Amino acid sequence: MSSTSQKSGVVVWEWEERQGLWIPYQADVVEYLEKKYLRLKQRVSKKSTVSLGKHFFGLLSYEVDLVNMEQQRTETGRLRKVRRNVYQSNSVPGCGIRWEWYNDIVWVAYDIPTSEVIEQAYKSNMPTLDLSHTPVAIPNYVYFQGHIIKQVNKHTNFEREVKRLTHQKYPKDTLALKTTGASTNSRGNTLTSMNGRSASKHTTPSKSTVSSTRQSVKTSGTVKRMKKMKVEDSQDVGATAADPLSEFCNDLATAPDEDCAICFEKLCNVSSFDDETEDSGKAQSSNIKELSQCKHAFHASCLQAMYDSGPKDGSLQCPTCKAIHGIKHGNQPEDGVMDVTYSQRSLPGHADCGMITIIYDFCSGIQGPEHPNPGKTYSARGFPRTCYLPDNEKGKKVLKLLKKAWKRRLIFTIGTSSTTGEDGTVVWNEIHHKTEPFSNHMGHGFPDPNYLDNVLAELAAQGVKDDVEVTLI
Repeated sequence: MSSTSQKSGVVVWEWEERQGLWIPYQADVVEYLEKKYLRLKQRVSKKSTVSLGKHFFGLLSYEVDLVNMEQQRTETGRLRKVRRNVYQSNSVPGCGIRWEWYNDIVWVAYDIPTSEVIEQAYKSNMPTLDLSHTPVAIPNYVYFQGHIIKQVNKHTNFEREVKRLTHQKYPKDTLALKTTGASTNSRGNTLTSMNGRSASKHTTPSKSTVSSTRQSVKTSGTVKRMKKMKVEDSQDVGATAADPLSEFCNDLATAPDEDCAICFEKLCNVSSFDDETEDSGKAQSSNIKELSQCKHAFHASCLQAMYDSGPKDGSLQCPTCKAIHGIKHGNQPEDGVMDVTYSQRSLPGHADCGMITIIYDFCSGIQGPEHPNPGKTYSARGFPRTCYLPDNEKGKKVLKLLKKAWKRRLIFTIGTSSTTGEDGTVVWNEIHHKTEPFSNHMGHGFPDPNYLDNVLAELAAQGVKDDVEVTLI
């Protein structure tokens, strides 16, 4: 691209929602960031960190570091990469156009490559556009019906509003190719980084940069607050027992006249897991253990073998009644993020209260020693995932327990997807969530009068009960 065409381009500041997916800031935010960037570049100002909240109400908790090209959410510490991108004058932003979709709470911008495809279809009077063929492969259709434009999910048929904004005044590029660290990508767009690094280079996200949901730069006034939790490496207090058989079992002096539910031998007989040097045909009384909570009895060696074959998290689950002794932990990937927002909108069947929205997000990674195939990669398909609860007393109780389950790594696991059949991917772990807020076409939405009671029972089955407070970060 020539220098002349570069000068006629427009600057768009973008933040990385997930690896490779860059969402443009609103035009007024872009103009503000560009002004601060140029002042820093020209050494008129030495201030490298810009507080967006001072000028944009919806961004009260956000700061942008113009040197390291990072956005920080001050209330949680989460970092996202940002970049300064120059688009040609005949591009979507160059023509002052912005495409957005409604996520039930706020309007969210499409990324620029997807916006280009939508704009081309719009101008060509196409009735339907398949977004799965776009660079980010969104599994949705866009239907153009006059002034009504909607996005429909291929799998759930869930509809969302889409709108086209015009007269978006992105600033002209005044630096052109003279910008330090500028490079040109395959589309002819200049990517700029203040510290000389390529802004288009992607690195493996750390825990602090794992994304959650597409955040609109202007937040709806109905959103009251947002909290974030991450998976902690440390376990809950009292979670780990150095010797769970001693911690959660009692010795029986006499073996009950019943079978061991693990080896199916009589408790009065030696288990196949006992040391073969045992010189007696009868098990010693010290080799029979009774679980302290449920009172079911087993061979000590059987319980030890069962524990050793599991996650060894310091808890014991009775194989007979499933009662959990201690605190159970799962193998949910540790780099996930759980976000919570509160809205005044009501869910079907809960007209008397607002709505709680939970967003879970994971990135692909490497399986650890607690996973099925240590050292191999695992995928994270369909994230971020958005779920819903009524903002009433029982809904708040469910949320509290979900936070506890999240901290114990119980909500997701690595396994085989029941939808796609893909192995080694992040999947739900037997705690059901509602993913349809205002319909129930697929059985994953509202109204459902039994859902809250059912999910409380599922949480209890994982040992997650309302007894220990969870710590927010």
